[in-house]
Amino acid sequence: MRRDSNDKEWARVKKEVSKRDEGVDRIFKCLNLKEALTLKKKGGVLLDKKDPAHIIAVSENETIMYEACNIVTLNRYSHEMLDSFRDPVDGHNITKGEAIKWWLRILGTDKRQYKEFKELLESKNIKFEEE
Repeated sequence: MRRDSNDKEWARVKKEVSKRDEGVDRIFKCLNLKEALTLKKKGGVLLDKKDPAHIIAVSENETIMYEACNIVTLNRYSHEMLDSFRDPVDGHNITKGEAIKWWLRILGTDKRQYKEFKELLESKNIKFEEE
């Protein structure tokens, strides 16, 4: 399902996520210096573009696409990499389990959101675990 400018609920949740994350790319909050330098080199201009990125993709579960706890602000490069099972820092291929580890690492930069996300998954009986 594609969200667009006519989708008022998507506009609302994007605004909520941007406010919560203060417009800051969440991946940089969990990287060490070497990872951050590698990402700055690999990401190029795509680092300047910030996306509301779904932790559990809409294609995997449409029922939680408007849940703010399932969305983080992420640079376009890292977002595209994770969505295609590539390392969000260096772009190398990774497994789905490794992608999940990255999402949880990024999510862990906000303890309240992490708790809300876990509660959401439990309440809807959704599995999201490292393989």
